[in-house]
Amino acid sequence: MTFKVIVRPNPSFQVRAIPRIVPNISDVGPTGATGPSGPSGPQGPSGPTGPTGPSGVGATGATGPTGVGTTGATGPAGVTGATGPTGPSGAAGSVGATGPTGPTGPQGDASTVPGPTGPTGPAGPTGPTGPSGTPSSVPGPTGPTGPTGATGPSGAPGTGISWQGPWDIGTAYVANDGVEHNGSSWIANTSTTGDEPGVDPEWDLWVEKGVTGATGPTGPTGATGPQGDAGSAGAVGATGPTGPTGPQGDAGSAGAVGATGPTGPTGPTGPAGVTGPTGPTGGTGAAGSVGATGPTGPTGPAAPTDGIAKAWVNFNGTGTVAINDSFNVSSITDHGTGDYSVNFTNAMANANYAVGGSISTQSTGRMRGPGVTARSTTAVRVRSWALFNETALDADDCSVIVFGD
Repeated sequence: MTFKVIVRPNPSFQVRAIPRIVPNISDVGPTGATGPSGPSGPQGPSGPTGPTGPSGVGATGATGPTGVGTTGATGPAGVTGATGPTGPSGAAGSVGATGPTGPTGPQGDASTVPGPTGPTGPAGPTGPTGPSGTPSSVPGPTGPTGPTGATGPSGAPGTGISWQGPWDIGTAYVANDGVEHNGSSWIANTSTTGDEPGVDPEWDLWVEKGVTGATGPTGPTGATGPQGDAGSAGAVGATGPTGPTGPQGDAGSAGAVGATGPTGPTGPTGPAGVTGPTGPTGGTGAAGSVGATGPTGPTGPAAPTDGIAKAWVNFNGTGTVAINDSFNVSSITDHGTGDYSVNFTNAMANANYAVGGSISTQSTGRMRGPGVTARSTTAVRVRSWALFNETALDADDCSVIVFGD
């Protein structure tokens, strides 16, 4: 509880205490504890409000005597006294008469500040053109390089070779087909599709690409063109003379300032009243009881399981089979070249599951698979083949993924 003291500048002023109740935050009980995993429990009931402390009222300070005439003696110092009335302002003094204009002073010395610049004189006539300069000793720029000659026609293919032009990965070739690849000519020694000349053994080198010839000599530099005549610069016209500075005008004298009227005396300040003491603060109310804990909320629904892979594995199928990473896969059985069984840690509910994945090898990258050859609730058997000849081939990057129940 706080108090506000209002003081009026009146010999019979009154002191009135205006109480303002400030709630104590400890009067409200704490919120009940939240139940685990459920909604928040209800808030506990508010504790009872503590009793209000008695209002403190200070004694009214004595009114100081009103100042009369000359400044009275200063009353005893209070905390904040009322301000006494301001004395009347003195009458304004009359404005003095304007003095006569003084005589004109003598001509001042010549000013050290330059006067304004006079206007610029007219431009002089352009001088005659000077004689031509001597020829330059610096050679002119080099002429452009001549164009490159056209490429000669391709030679006719040899006898017995069926020339097919540039090699294409999707074209089927037979023995004695000739192609161009990376600047060299190649002859197929058997039927082939997708096998690259210079990489796969189905191609024999016919004509190897020759080394790049030396750069031809630079053509002769073109003749330097004649140097044009340089005209001479015309003469600059003379600057016109600066105009004379005008005379300094006479400065008029300032009139006399009238006298300032006297200031009226200030009235005396009344003594300050004494502020009453502040009343004691009321006691703090008792704390409310803690609310009961709310009931536990219901358990949320289980997460969906459909569409989640039940097993997957990535392994290297060359040499000794090695699993790189997996889920619900206990081991890989190697049945031979390109033939593997993926064994599940936890059995599937039935054998009607879906199988996907990918098969590749870093040496060629052209593989097909995985192809499912058998399946059960505990394992699925897959195979891999080479794309170019459909033969079984071990792959160094095998991925198998299983969806089902």
